[in-house]
Amino acid sequence: MMEIILTLYLCSFTTGICSPPFKYDKTFNNYYDCLNTGYIESLKKSEQIGKEKVNENGIYIRFICTEDTKVKVET
Repeated sequence: MMEIILTLYLCSFTTGICSPPFKYDKTFNNYYDCLNTGYIESLKKSEQIGKEKVNENGIYIRFICTEDTKVKVET
């Protein structure tokens, strides 16, 4: 079974810098669910930061959904 990982990045237009990646604590079975969660979590984070700080610092949130490439060994 494929596992998809959601990774979010908090970035600033004014500095051109992004925070270290934050891996969401849940994996997904498909890209659709990962994508929708990425949008929802990005919205939650922007609301947490607040309109004033987002505008003042040019903050934006990037996210990516990727397959987990860890090799799982069964014992």
